[in-house]
Amino acid sequence: MIKRILLPALLVLIAFCGCKDDNGPVEKPLNLRATRWGGIHTRDNLTYKYTFVFLEDGTLDGTLYAGETYKITGTWIQDEDKISLNYREELFLGPWKGEGVFEENGEVINFTISHGYTDILDFNLRAIRQW
Repeated sequence: MIKRILLPALLVLIAFCGCKDDNGPVEKPLNLRATRWGGIHTRDNLTYKYTFVFLEDGTLDGTLYAGETYKITGTWIQDEDKISLNYREELFLGPWKGEGVFEENGEVINFTISHGYTDILDFNLRAIRQW
């Protein structure tokens, strides 16, 4: 009688508790406050170098270098591993929006950047943390 109860109970215990997650511990995403990130975007044989500075108060500063340096100003919001940007820059007028996600243990953010007025200026940007 005891064998009939213990054996099924043991099998249930093994089935639900015996598996181990082999992916390792999940790291919390980096807090972007007071960090600097840079990335390069190339279009039509022109290279654009971006620097984003995530200030502690939720504002975004930065530069766009395309032969000359242009200022970037805006805001940012972080929700876990997702980042949203709203900014303006001096080279291409109009509003810009960026949606990004952390990759590679928080050392890279992959952004999809879109222009508020036209989609022909949209691009992807891989931003790397700058120390």
